[in-house]
Amino acid sequence: MISQAQMQEGRRKRMAVLSMEVDATSSVLKAGFFLLNNYRFSALDAEPLFALFSAGSEKLLKLTIGLNRHDADGAWPSRKQMRKYGHDIFEMNGVVLAVIESQYQRSNVEDFVHGLLDEVRNDEILSILLNTFSRYATQGRFYNLDHLTESAQPEPSPAELWEDM
Repeated sequence: MISQAQMQEGRRKRMAVLSMEVDATSSVLKAGFFLLNNYRFSALDAEPLFALFSAGSEKLLKLTIGLNRHDADGAWPSRKQMRKYGHDIFEMNGVVLAVIESQYQRSNVEDFVHGLLDEVRNDEILSILLNTFSRYATQGRFYNLDHLTESAQPEPSPAELWEDM
């Protein structure tokens, strides 16, 4: 049987881990914005930009999904449940938007949150960005290596998507 003190210690450790993950996610995204502000050449800057923003976006979306699940039933999703999303940032974004849509009424600034939600849903550039980062995370990280192994991917590279945008 688990004592009250053990339960509290477990909660404290989980909160510390959550805090570290929030800090890590923030740091990765902050580094991405720093690079974007200093962006000079696609050949040099695109790959690290994709890596930072795809990793940061995935972490943020998975944190949001996890926190929502924890709020709903007091438990963080299992590793198996979280892995079903893979690295598909675009799909996870849809899940998170649906969560916000279903719960924005809980906010003290309901109209403001709903307005932001509408802006995000209708932002074509954000949609293209998330699709590009999703493509990078799911297939694009090894796009050039795949070509070298004569297993060329039929889809455009993330760099091509970035240039088109």
